[in-house]
Amino acid sequence: MSNESQSQSRATAISQGRRRSTVLPEGYSWLSVPLPTEALNHLHIQARRSAMPFRQYVQTWALDAFPYNHEAGPAIAPEPAPVPVN
Repeated sequence: MSNESQSQSRATAISQGRRRSTVLPEGYSWLSVPLPTEALNHLHIQARRSAMPFRQYVQTWALDAFPYNHEAGPAIAPEPAPVPVN
């Protein structure tokens, strides 16, 4: 990538003060959230149980997210998908 094209892509950054990622494909964003180790381990386990790579599992999980309300008690989640049989 030439210096001129890099300068142009930086000029069209989405948010002020933050450079556009040169690593991510168009339409993707980074998610950086501190999690307790137990929660992260749980996500990795569920990805393995789903026979999915971790990134794919997290993407699917994020798109399947539903509202959660602490005051109303446990949210009623959609029925879980069956675990694929290998």
